Amino acid sequence: MSEIPNLLNRILQDTNIKKLLSDELSKTNSIYPKELWRLALITTKTDNSWLIVPELTAVLFPSFFNFFNINAIVISKNGHKIQTLPLNISFKHEEYVYIRNIEVRTTSLNKTQLSHFLKSVGFPLRDQYLSGDGDPLSTIKSGVIIEDAKQGIVLLHSDYFVQRHVIDDDGNIIYLGLDNGKDLRNNFVVEILPTTYPRLFRTLLKKGYDVVVRQPTFIRYISYPYISDIMLPIISPPMDSFGWIDLVIDPRGVARCFVAKDNTLNQWKTMNGRLQELWEGHMKKVNNHLLGLVKDKDMLNEYFSRKEMVLRDYYIIDDLGKII
Repeated sequence: MSEIPNLLNRILQDTNIKKLLSDELSKTNSIYPKELWRLALITTKTDNSWLIVPELTAVLFPSFFNFFNINAIVISKNGHKIQTLPLNISFKHEEYVYIRNIEVRTTSLNKTQLSHFLKSVGFPLRDQYLSGDGDPLSTIKSGVIIEDAKQGIVLLHSDYFVQRHVIDDDGNIIYLGLDNGKDLRNNFVVEILPTTYPRLFRTLLKKGYDVVVRQPTFIRYISYPYISDIMLPIISPPMDSFGWIDLVIDPRGVARCFVAKDNTLNQWKTMNGRLQELWEGHMKKVNNHLLGLVKDKDMLNEYFSRKEMVLRDYYIIDDLGKII
């Protein structure tokens, strides 16, 4: 722990902050009115390495995100919208709603649970996912922990958040990384690109915080969707800016941190180039099929291991054990 910044050390000892984190991560099975939730099914029919048009997509549009002031679900197949139905739910201001309790109005008189509806249109969801397995009907919780001169240590959120879960034809999550944008397309594609952070940065700037700092003072916490010792997304790197720490926490409450080193712009570009080369090399081994990589556990573990070796040249990585 000697290389871990002082702010993170203090957070790990602060019972109040740890309780706030625990409460936040307990809501991964819920959404709130300013979250756009998207689910995509990738099959061998639509799978390629760079641009994937999922065979099926479902997008939950809370009324905050549309012009019609209704809560709706949009189903698309092969990139073409085929169905739009209202949700039998009324979001209250800043109130979380359990995803599996959401109902879809299939007709004016009939309604069905979201999970049953999604299975009826072709999503291979299991009736139940064991704790830690990665339930696709869930969310990623993320925000920023910052030390405020007046308020002390506080947790901040983006003013809205785009949720994205991608699953394979066995109903398992393929965790590509966070989607921090505001993409209102009914039909979305899965682009194999690094995560971008402009929305997060704008939120912090609006609250008066300078995101270009020269000491580690921003901690981005991220819930990991299933139990893992690696806790890396397939695509996205951690925050590639000095002064930022990624604190990744899996369903057990076990955490890893990725502390960005004081790298030059050229060094960050070199890192991204090395990650790109690593990705392309592994994709060639599976004929450029993403499913070929994620379903070959030995190859996927090798990929994650080599990805971490690259990242260690640019980040301090530490296993923190159970923190909440």
